Amino acid sequence: MTHSDSTLPSTSAECHLAGLEFLESGRVLDAVRLLRRALDLDPARAAAWNDLGVILEALGNPRDAVYCYRRALLALPQMEEPRRNLFALAMQAAAAPPPPPSARPRVTVAVAR
Repeated sequence: MTHSDSTLPSTSAECHLAGLEFLESGRVLDAVRLLRRALDLDPARAAAWNDLGVILEALGNPRDAVYCYRRALLALPQMEEPRRNLFALAMQAAAAPPPPPSARPRVTVAVAR
């Protein structure tokens, strides 16, 4: 079952499924849009949070992916997939070399006089 833009699914489960179908067909932004709609309709849908996190991570947005994985675990603490995804991101971050000095933010201290 595929969904055109004019016939959006109306339930969280339908949106989640349609989002995964869009992802499989390469329509990544449509997948993100439908997964977000699924979560608007049902914020406790742990699998949708995890799937959105996987997509955001693949798009190069690990910060938002971590948020999604954590939301998945809040919704369903026994769910293993978001736990594994968080662990994998933490391992990648630990293995990454530190940024060069020029990329580090400069800290300035204001002193009241």
